[in-house]
Amino acid sequence: RPCSAVHMWGMRIAIDIVWLDGTGRILGLRAGLRPWQYAWPRVRGVRDTIELAAGAIERWQLLSGQRLEWRSAGSGVL
Repeated sequence: RPCSAVHMWGMRIAIDIVWLDGTGRILGLRAGLRPWQYAWPRVRGVRDTIELAAGAIERWQLLSGQRLEWRSAGSGVL
């Protein structure tokens, strides 16, 4: 923390990227970042970056402005 840029140098598979502020609000999304690419958010205030399996943004219907909440693994909530 803080972490805002992602590089895919040497990677073999695509990933999705979610950029968050310090409260867990989604500030930016990047779907399908391919190997050998580089990505950074186009907004200020990014505190955290989450790397997800390609397709997760669409599958989970993530949108800018949503707030993510973290719970323990035993809570049964994703």
